[in-house]
Amino acid sequence: MFFSLGATKKKMIKVISARLVLLLSDKQIILYFTDIQKGKRMNDLKFLTAFMVVALFTACADDRGFSSSVLQESNEGILEPCKTESEDNCVYGSLTDSRDNRSYKTVKIGNQVWMAENLNVKTANSYCYNDSAEYCEKYGRLYEWAAAMEACPMGWHLPSKEEWHALFTAVGDSSSANLGLKSTSGWVDNLNGSDTYGFSMLPGGFRDVGGVFVNEKRVAFFWSSADNDDTFAYYMNFVSTSSSKLNDPSVKLDYKNESLSVRCVKD
Repeated sequence: MFFSLGATKKKMIKVISARLVLLLSDKQIILYFTDIQKGKRMNDLKFLTAFMVVALFTACADDRGFSSSVLQESNEGILEPCKTESEDNCVYGSLTDSRDNRSYKTVKIGNQVWMAENLNVKTANSYCYNDSAEYCEKYGRLYEWAAAMEACPMGWHLPSKEEWHALFTAVGDSSSANLGLKSTSGWVDNLNGSDTYGFSMLPGGFRDVGGVFVNEKRVAFFWSSADNDDTFAYYMNFVSTSSSKLNDPSVKLDYKNESLSVRCVKD
């Protein structure tokens, strides 16, 4: 059935560009239009092309989700795990923070070098879980967003949303990231990860805007450098749950004066 967009064209949002992004998984396809900005109007042909692409991928899907050819294309460039129960071939290093002489383990994942431990340098507006030093030794400190922006050692920085997404892409997708980046112990109800990339993410909980510490062993929240406005900034949300969908990491907004964990990435 064909329809005309003529009656609604005057109400259409003007755009500079639209980028069609297909996110593939074993069970689903999600269509996103991104980079929508004010400017030149997107014509009807682009809308129709988008619908045709979705129809094409749907037609190619088998009863498990998608044809093997589509899955093969989506898996190109994914890193092989560097760590198993019997071997550890990950590329580790170390850094020493000159401010307090604390040393941190680092790990190379794809083209990025990450801290393999949570940051634990004392700054203003940073806290130990339950105000107890033993939790800082285990999970690192929890930082308000403004403090996190300044907290990484020289030569390192708070990762952007794009750098977090690059990490997820390197290990496969969000589901792979959740399993492969989480530590092999410490998560509630034994919902641990495989830590197959040496990232060793621990569930350090967070401090809410009221100063209450919550969800230790259940969540790992990490700031990104991207903010939304004067009140909110973006963070990576990892949770421990038996639901595979809810268990996938995601990008969310949080109050800047809540306190979350920090992982730094090398400049």
